Amino acid sequence: MSELNQLAESLLFGSCDEADGCEIDSESLTTLEANYEQFVDNIPEWIVDSLDEVYLGQGDVYEQLAHDYIMTSMGHGVGFWEKDDWEESAGAILTELCKSKGTLETYVDDETLYVY
Repeated sequence: MSELNQLAESLLFGSCDEADGCEIDSESLTTLEANYEQFVDNIPEWIVDSLDEVYLGQGDVYEQLAHDYIMTSMGHGVGFWEKDDWEESAGAILTELCKSKGTLETYVDDETLYVY
């Protein structure tokens, strides 16, 4: 799974009831991808250069980065601050980067998920 697929999957997970069967509005997905790219561009170089070391979890580090970006940005109870997944100082910086962009807000209308 790619990072962008993980973004969409995590957004749906964090916003929709499984029974909803909702899909993300294409414009919202484009906005989400642009916001994520901006987030990644602002990650300090020392974290980017050591992602495999600061990520303490299992699985693909880039998919987890995308997942935790969504969860942290939405204010869910999981995210970069989890010390089992991220080295503490890196997690704190990634959390602050997400918070500096504001909360990711969504709404569902007629089985379509929108980001605003």
